Amino acid sequence: YELPSGQIPEVAVAGRSNVGKSTLVGALLGDAKLVRTSRKPGRTTTPRFFAVTSRKEDAARAAKHAACFLVDLPGVGYARRSKAERAAFMESSAEYLA
Repeated sequence: YELPSGQIPEVAVAGRSNVGKSTLVGALLGDAKLVRTSRKPGRTTTPRFFAVTSRKEDAARAAKHAACFLVDLPGVGYARRSKAERAAFMESSAEYLA
């Protein structure tokens, strides 16, 4: 994934695995289909960026005209993945937060 330039404000949603972070992001965006959700923990594996604009536009244009970004971070804790995969989730979140 590629991190945004830092010129536009970002609101990150972080927390434990399987508590509804992605569902919250979908609700805030007003379109639950934009965000992958599951009953199984560990579906979000890297930070996911969603451009928030005042009008509907395609993804390429939205990123350029975004008022802010909502960022869906991988969950912390229980996920049905290998230790190496869970460590990679944590590393990607730490990289984003740094």
